[in-house]
Amino acid sequence: MDIAAPLISLVAGLLFAGVLLALGARVRRLVRVPVAPGLRAGVDFLLGSWMLGTVLLAAGLAGAFQPAVVIAVTISAVVAGRWRRNGRNWSGALGPGLAAVLLLMVALAPPFFFDALTYHLGLPWQALLDGRVGAHPENLFATFPPLAQLVYAPLLAAGLDRVPAVLHLLAFVLAGAAVTTGSRRLGAPAPLAHLAGAILLVLPCHALVPAIAGAEAWL
Repeated sequence: MDIAAPLISLVAGLLFAGVLLALGARVRRLVRVPVAPGLRAGVDFLLGSWMLGTVLLAAGLAGAFQPAVVIAVTISAVVAGRWRRNGRNWSGALGPGLAAVLLLMVALAPPFFFDALTYHLGLPWQALLDGRVGAHPENLFATFPPLAQLVYAPLLAAGLDRVPAVLHLLAFVLAGAAVTTGSRRLGAPAPLAHLAGAILLVLPCHALVPAIAGAEAWL
């Protein structure tokens, strides 16, 4: 059994999530957003994702969506990020992290889900082929706001097509951590708060969705 590709995908997903966290931390510090330590990871990830997605969208609309440009933008995010003294409290990620283990093998598989192939990965891949973000009237989903899926473009440009699903799963872990932190702040006992955060990843209404390349974690 070849474990190299899944292992590389897992490590790359963690590293790319780190880039988004660092970029988001820089944005948070610049705009001086007061955020509780237990919520900072989720807020930083969200801010970093939307910042990177916005820059990539601007590049795409300007006709500069070649792989080299997309990767250069990502390297710029690495340089611009705030990597130390971010004051995050990761304790809320315990329950969601354990729940993510149940979905990890799905996330590490090659892309297979219709939504991912049609637009979450398909549209940024098409933009890389076109060298720009443009209209595709043959694809209804091309009319949707593209920011979340453009975050996957650097990974596709690097040939890491399994990593977007890993990144989406990590985003759900951070969302679950925010649920845990919010539950604790509302007075829930620690075990129940961690359970609440974990349940977010395994709700029957979106079975397996956290483990595919999607946009739900950003909504």
